[in-house]
Amino acid sequence: MDAEIRALSPDARKRYSAQRRRVEEMLANTIEQGVTAGVFDVTSPPDTERALLGMIQAITLWFRPGGGRLTAAELAGRYVDIAEHTVGARCRHAG
Repeated sequence: MDAEIRALSPDARKRYSAQRRRVEEMLANTIEQGVTAGVFDVTSPPDTERALLGMIQAITLWFRPGGGRLTAAELAGRYVDIAEHTVGARCRHAG
């Protein structure tokens, strides 16, 4: 949605921006906690965060529920796997 933020009303843009900041903070905290706990192997947490955010946001550009070869649940499982590999997770998602 970032590409279309200009089309939002000022109030909706403010709400969207606040929600996006919360998601960014949640992801940054998760990565940092994983690195600190030794379960993530990340060279650059900020770059990893940006890469994962970009990956997640891109889904809205191409995914259409019921219109592709993957269900939402299958796509989510694949993206969890990709994200775990991106952070060098020591334990892998089951499924």
